[in-house]
Amino acid sequence: MAFRSAFSPVLRRLTARIVPIFLLFVVANGTATAKSSSLLWKISGNGLEQPSYLYGTIHIKDKRVFEFTEATTRALAATPAFAMELNPDSISFVDMLPLMMLDSGRTLKSLLPEEDYQLVHSKLKEKMGVQALVLEKMKPVFIASLLSLDNTNQDYETSLDEHLFQKAKDANKKVYGIETAAEQMQAFDVMTLEEQAQMLVEQVRDEAKDDSSTAMMIQAYIDADLDKLMELIGESEIKGDVYEALLTKRNHIMADRISRMTTEQPVFAAIGSGHLAGEEGVIALLRKKGYTVEPVR
Repeated sequence: MAFRSAFSPVLRRLTARIVPIFLLFVVANGTATAKSSSLLWKISGNGLEQPSYLYGTIHIKDKRVFEFTEATTRALAATPAFAMELNPDSISFVDMLPLMMLDSGRTLKSLLPEEDYQLVHSKLKEKMGVQALVLEKMKPVFIASLLSLDNTNQDYETSLDEHLFQKAKDANKKVYGIETAAEQMQAFDVMTLEEQAQMLVEQVRDEAKDDSSTAMMIQAYIDADLDKLMELIGESEIKGDVYEALLTKRNHIMADRISRMTTEQPVFAAIGSGHLAGEEGVIALLRKKGYTVEPVR
């Protein structure tokens, strides 16, 4: 039971999110095509009889991000279906756990020089207590997510996207997952274990700097400023296959699946705000498919 409780939070926090370990993964490079400051976008045209909506979320519990506009409240109420990156009800601990774990016999200690290992081990033990040694059997990227969980204000019991999910369930809406947990987890496998381990070390070393960056990104989110959000993460060093797997390919998958959903019924699709903008962001990709995608305030 203790083992399971240590891993369950990770299974609910796999979407791209604006916390230090995922700063590199949530915003597209290139010229921003979503110039307007808005988190809510109406999807219409292209044969749709009724509009659907696209909403940018953030996976934190800070009360400041829960200030919804009247337009957002109306849009959520008006749509019979709700979609988010992952449907929490579809996540199977038994199925997902093997994807999170290192091969048998390997641990974090085997991936790092002793000095770096002790640095990370101390931080993990500080935050996770006696579960630290068990958790060190996880792939480093998931250890990093656990260390990131309390780096923002914990005003509410659920994060913003989880809150929207619960509102949709309470309203008896049909709830869909745009991706599967396996797809999201496997996207991280493009990074070698050694790359993941080094990123984990850098996260621990740069904790103070990351906290500052996170604060600025949260403010950009509160301001609904997608261009500013992109600017703050634009200096990321993530490139090549990792960038392609964690962002570009997922944007295309989400745009394709949201497009199919809108042809079946109006849907309120809530995805990480970093997936909205950019030349290969979901807004631009939906427009390329012939939809009119416009900001709603």
